[in-house]
Amino acid sequence: MERFFDDEQRAAMCGAAVDALFVFIWAATRLYNARFARLWSHWAAHPQPPLLPGPRPVPAFPV
Repeated sequence: MERFFDDEQRAAMCGAAVDALFVFIWAATRLYNARFARLWSHWAAHPQPPLLPGPRPVPAFPV
């Protein structure tokens, strides 16, 4: 029975899928890291009291 895609077409489609997945992961990482950096810098500049009593698990950066 003849296959629908030959090896070259399948390799090209797999490569395009891997490229698209890489671009999606790269963009999601950039957006998440930018959001985390903004939140961290805001918390360091304007520290809030902790929700639970005791020392902070991670100290704020000196401003």
